[in-house]
Amino acid sequence: DYHMSLTVGNSTESDYRHETSNYGKTTDVVAPGTNILTLNYDYDDGPVHGIAVPGPGTSYATPLVSGLAALIKLAAPSLLLSPDDLAGLIAAGADDITEDPVSESTNLNGWDEYTGWGRINAKTTLDLLESPFVFAQPDAATIVYVEPEPETSGFRQFIGAPFGSGPV
Repeated sequence: DYHMSLTVGNSTESDYRHETSNYGKTTDVVAPGTNILTLNYDYDDGPVHGIAVPGPGTSYATPLVSGLAALIKLAAPSLLLSPDDLAGLIAAGADDITEDPVSESTNLNGWDEYTGWGRINAKTTLDLLESPFVFAQPDAATIVYVEPEPETSGFRQFIGAPFGSGPV
């Protein structure tokens, strides 16, 4: 059970799942993970000091998702977000990828096993914090409403109740 984690695949420059990326029923999102420059390692020749070389993989994509989670927390420090809430925001802000050339699948609207909810999009995700938004907890029984409070630069959060009915 990977309840408090996100499963991340890596995407290519063309916004498709990389052929070596993980995928399956637990895939949440993908992030750029192809031709990401790194230092001191060449996959063909081994360690190379002082040379930046491109590399592929989820090990390159996953830190981008972690960075987006950190940006959300930085942009909204007063918003009490659980790990599931952060995952929901990241998924809600992702750009849907509707085809997977590796598996020759098309019409993959919404969640799919190849790219989850899609490629992360930091701007779209952070823009969600600028206006009221709603997301469901994984159990689908709890709805969370969030609205900005411009006068305090904070947020009001409501669980299972409409806006204006009182903070959590």
